[in-house]
Amino acid sequence: MSWRPSLVALLMMALPAAAEAQSTAPARPPAADDRQELQSLPPQELRAMRHEQTREDDVRRLEDERFGEEQAKRLRSQQKDEVDQLYDQVLKQSEGLRGSGSSH
Repeated sequence: MSWRPSLVALLMMALPAAAEAQSTAPARPPAADDRQELQSLPPQELRAMRHEQTREDDVRRLEDERFGEEQAKRLRSQQKDEVDQLYDQVLKQSEGLRGSGSSH
């Protein structure tokens, strides 16, 4: 009889127990240096680390700060026009597909 099946069976039993022990271990509280470092991060990085979603108003404000209000408005308008054009193209293509599918 080979020793490999016994080893595999032993590992199969040990791995879930090890994973469970690791997952129940208490997390280390952040040290004072870690907290201070986190507080020194820019707000955008801190929000990203917390996996917080950026709000539309925040995006607009940041774009206005970065590009200037007039340029940001032009960019938003241009992006909206591009999305509208793509939407119209998709609608036309889907109508064409529906029209060709019903003739069968």
